Amino acid sequence: MPENRPNAVPIVVESGYISERHLKQVAIPGFADLDAPKIVFIGAGRSYRPIGGVKIILQHVAALRAAGFNAYLLNDSGFPVWIDDPFVRTHARVIASSHCPIRGHDALVISESVNDAILNTIKDWQATKVLFAQNAVGLRPSARRQQPWEVAQFAAYITPSQFVAKVMREEFNWSDVALIPPALSEDMFYPSDRLGQSVIACSGRKWPQVLTDVKAKVAADKTMAERFQWIDLENRAESFIAATLRRAAMAVCIGAHEGFGLPPLEAMACGTIPCGFPGYDGPAEFVTDDNGIWAEAPDADQIFESMQRTAALKPKSARVKSLRAAGQETVARYRAAAMTEPLIAFWSDLAPQTRLA
Repeated sequence: MPENRPNAVPIVVESGYISERHLKQVAIPGFADLDAPKIVFIGAGRSYRPIGGVKIILQHVAALRAAGFNAYLLNDSGFPVWIDDPFVRTHARVIASSHCPIRGHDALVISESVNDAILNTIKDWQATKVLFAQNAVGLRPSARRQQPWEVAQFAAYITPSQFVAKVMREEFNWSDVALIPPALSEDMFYPSDRLGQSVIACSGRKWPQVLTDVKAKVAADKTMAERFQWIDLENRAESFIAATLRRAAMAVCIGAHEGFGLPPLEAMACGTIPCGFPGYDGPAEFVTDDNGIWAEAPDADQIFESMQRTAALKPKSARVKSLRAAGQETVARYRAAAMTEPLIAFWSDLAPQTRLA
């Protein structure tokens, strides 16, 4: 059967926006090597919406396959059309549940976002099970999941976040937690020599009222309103986000309880000054006063004040050069090798049978 290469189907996404109709353009064929030992990632949800957690899962699948592991993302919605990273598009594979038999020699990677129905389905399966937790909130019981994690009998635990790793060890008493940082693609997220001066790029879907209030404050400020064009980054293709960040004067973050928090880091990688509120919890591992101009809470007044401070900076000033340099130093800790090396080591130890080449 043909492999599910995302480039096999031409997809046009107008103005960088993603809509549900694009799902109809994505085929999900079967694969020839599904009877061999494999690693199957489960729990990406309806991945047609741009979500950082789905991106990280596909990075794992792509890196594993490039290293010879037989890895897939199980998702009936197909390959996310918003993913433009050439490495991920070349190597990652997505398979439909109807085409993916699970056997005892396989490994299942379960997201913390799964519900009781999925836990009850997999609990008696003989495959090796790994919990991949990207957000601490999803680890705790909710309306979606009341079952304790122990019913799945996980063999190991992984996370991209120092904060989530701490929660897993201290709150859940899981000692065997592997920290595998996310990777920012150098093909997608890189700086421009041209400093942005007229664009505000914003990620704020998690606090819609705060976002509305911040926009109103910008509109009411004559200087800001006349100087800047506001561009929302929600539901945009990855390439559109990166290109917008490279030409933006500032990237306004309105984070919530983040497991990691990719938007501030992506802004730094593109040479943009991040401001606003990066989020609680996860971003603390990389956010400092040296690499952004931050608010202390998801408060419209505080976020607007951080935007004003950012707007007041001269593009060629020492402060801007310092912020950009610190951002690049931060991003250097989250490039491909930082993820790939611990990822390959983890799976070589836990499930060496899934490495077919």
